[in-house]
Amino acid sequence: MAWSFVLEGLGLCGAYLVARKLWWSWLVLAVNSVLWVIYGWITSQWGFVLSSTAFFGIYLRNARKWRQTESAERAASGDTPSVTPAGAVGNLTSLKS
Repeated sequence: MAWSFVLEGLGLCGAYLVARKLWWSWLVLAVNSVLWVIYGWITSQWGFVLSSTAFFGIYLRNARKWRQTESAERAASGDTPSVTPAGAVGNLTSLKS
């Protein structure tokens, strides 16, 4: 019984993170769904297993969609993260005095 309260708490935390518009919050909820599937399996609640499996798929889809939207918005605004090799100094001509 305590396990169901812990899982519900994790679900509420995931919902809070979704409200903060963090794409990875959907992954928190997906992990929570997997744990609910295990719980449903152990307690022989097959409808629970089915619905939690469906929610798992929805959460993964939402994570992918949010991530794609975030990337597209970043590309449209020109705010792409710059990646430089480890140890790179950058533009050396700007260092001349």
